[in-house]
Amino acid sequence: MTASQTDEEQARLRVFQSTMRTVNDIVNNSLNDLQLVRLALENEERVPSDSESLRMLDQLIHETSAKLNKLGDMQELKEKDLGGGVFMIEPPSEKKYQG
Repeated sequence: MTASQTDEEQARLRVFQSTMRTVNDIVNNSLNDLQLVRLALENEERVPSDSESLRMLDQLIHETSAKLNKLGDMQELKEKDLGGGVFMIEPPSEKKYQG
């Protein structure tokens, strides 16, 4: 790998990380809003605090945030061909990723 290729890869990684931090900020704001809705529902006793639905919502919020954080922290980018000329960044821990 030449120095210019290394510089290009570093620039590409920096742009990806900046993009992921922006996406993370937007999605985390939405997840925080979901937490407020969850608390309102629980406080208004519309949904019991031990409800399976609330546990599922909590888990979804946590998992979504964790996946975005992992993507934003990646130090090496690998693309995954989805076919038809569509590519995505291969997420870390592919076994656990189901997005």
